[in-house]
Amino acid sequence: MDLPTYIKTHGDAYCAALFDVKERTVASWRRRENYPRAVKAQEIVAKTAGAVSHDGIFSGVKPAGHV
Repeated sequence: MDLPTYIKTHGDAYCAALFDVKERTVASWRRRENYPRAVKAQEIVAKTAGAVSHDGIFSGVKPAGHV
């Protein structure tokens, strides 16, 4: 499952508490405005027991240098 879908399913407040971040951070991840840092991404995969995959977190990210 991708991260935005997980957040939409469980809600911003629940995910913020689960991932130990602010609700507005979760909202920016849901909207794909920002992405979690690598360490936080590992935590998300672990805290969701693999329901959210690493690929599901970073799908749609453009490699550096691409516009």
